Amino acid sequence: MRKRFFILLFISGLLLSACSALMDFESPKVIFISPTPGSQEFGIVHIQVEATDNKKIDHVELILDGLKAMSAQSGSLSYDWDLTKTNQDADHTILAKAFDQGGNWSEAMVEFFGYGKPPSSPELSEPADASISNNA
Repeated sequence: MRKRFFILLFISGLLLSACSALMDFESPKVIFISPTPGSQEFGIVHIQVEATDNKKIDHVELILDGLKAMSAQSGSLSYDWDLTKTNQDADHTILAKAFDQGGNWSEAMVEFFGYGKPPSSPELSEPADASISNNA
């Protein structure tokens, strides 16, 4: 009877350790490499995100101003966002969400100001058109 108890205890220990190895309660970590928060960007904004996890990343999603732009099946994500297509100067938000295989997830966000319109051409205020000046 005592031998059977120890065998049962041993098997229970093996099952518990196997279950804890399969269970994952830790969320992934998400960081932005670029752009930096609060920056001012013009033209094409290079977005780079890195996600890490204690087990394995399932996928990473990229959301630009509330619209899903892409999903990657690894912890590294790169995307070029062409702000000139928006044709407006505005605040922008980039959200990155990382999901692991255990169903855990986390997110990181970057806000920046983007120039969507090309800068205006400079205009000379002096000298007047077709005038002659010897100011040096």
